[in-house]
Amino acid sequence: MYALCLVSLGIPSAPRHSRKLDFNQTTVTLSWSQPRHLGGRNDLFYEIECKIVCQEDELSCSQDCGTHVLFLPRQGNFSQTKATITNLFPRTGYIFKIFAKNGVSAVAEKDGYSSKSVTLQVTTLESGIAITLIRSRCTY
Repeated sequence: MYALCLVSLGIPSAPRHSRKLDFNQTTVTLSWSQPRHLGGRNDLFYEIECKIVCQEDELSCSQDCGTHVLFLPRQGNFSQTKATITNLFPRTGYIFKIFAKNGVSAVAEKDGYSSKSVTLQVTTLESGIAITLIRSRCTY
């Protein structure tokens, strides 16, 4: 009963107003607003989960992004409402879950309660070679 009381009063709600600010072939910048309810605490932090979406014929399939992907400022335990994810593969679908957590979240998760999150899906751009056309002037 005590754990239920902690969970209902202590876990923050999901982040709000999530969006992708910028993306290219290998980098995505995400932003969001803090949750409406902080759980009555002031130790709010965020974690980002990154999954690669499998091929179109396997829409329900996903796999972890891997250790080569970099998160700025970091993947977990940060308080900023903006993150940049780099070293992504070009022309690839990604699912990012942004979790709002606080000091009660770890206890609640052990008791089977999930932290609240918001999900964004992004497909990185196709890798391309930039070609610059230079006009030359011929003199005869």
